[in-house]
Parts: sequence; C-alpha cells; structure tokens
Amino acid sequence: MNIFKRTNVIIMIMLCLSAQLIAVNANQTGESTPGLVFTQIEGQNAYEVSGGTAWNVEHIIIPSTNPNTTTGWPVTRIASGGFDDFFMVSITIPNKLYHYL
Repeated sequence: MNIFKRTNVIIMIMLCLSAQLIAVNANQTGESTPGLVFTQIEGQNAYEVSGGTAWNVEHIIIPSTNPNTTTGWPVTRIASGGFDDFFMVSITIPNKLYHYL
C-alpha cells in the first residue's frame, strides 16, 4: 500500500471510528481482539467487522479472516458505525480491508 493510500486509510478510519486514534498498523499475524462481531456481507464471500463487546480495549486487532469460521473468507470492511463511541489508542487492520464506512 503506497503512502497516499495509507494516509487515506488513516483518515477514513478516524472518521469512521469517532475516537482518538494514535496508531494504525497492518495485521499480518492472524491475531484478533476477542469480542469483535463479524457479519457476512450480503451477496459476497466476505465479512464486515464491528466492535461488539470489545469496547473497553485500548488496542483493537482486526483479523484478515473471520476467526470464528473455517470459510477463509476475508474481512473487507468496517461496518457503518461499527466502532462508534469506542475509545481506543490504536487499531491494527488487515492489508485487504477495502471499505471504511
């Protein structure tokens, strides 16, 4: 991801999350924050993610695939309002996160 796209990603996530965001990192480890909610995107073999019960976590780690299934389908977007009213210091996102609503 070039620097221009990375800057746009940071700006979009900041707008989407409505929280103090200090660091954004790419998740290449397969780790995931417990409590995240994954919803299949209608008509696609992909998931969107929202905060679920992970609201009291300073560092959110969004995995590249849904860890609760064996489909291997990617997590490609953050749900609209998915992290509203969350306070976090940093967020780690997968390289293939395409949509920031």
